[in-house]
Amino acid sequence: VVDDRRTGLLATPLDAVAFADSIECLARDTDLRKKMGTEAVEHVQHNFTLDIAVEKTIRIYESLWSN
Repeated sequence: VVDDRRTGLLATPLDAVAFADSIECLARDTDLRKKMGTEAVEHVQHNFTLDIAVEKTIRIYESLWSN
């Protein structure tokens, strides 16, 4: 769901320093926060609609049915 530096920031799992660095980056950069927030909303609105969820669910059931 997260596209690094486009819709959010990714940090190395279990790396407290990387996580803190990402938080600090967002805390210091208002423009980046706004840009990523806008991009994230657009990404969700275009890729996670009810129609898309239903279509993907049907495909899963169809693939299970055919096996």
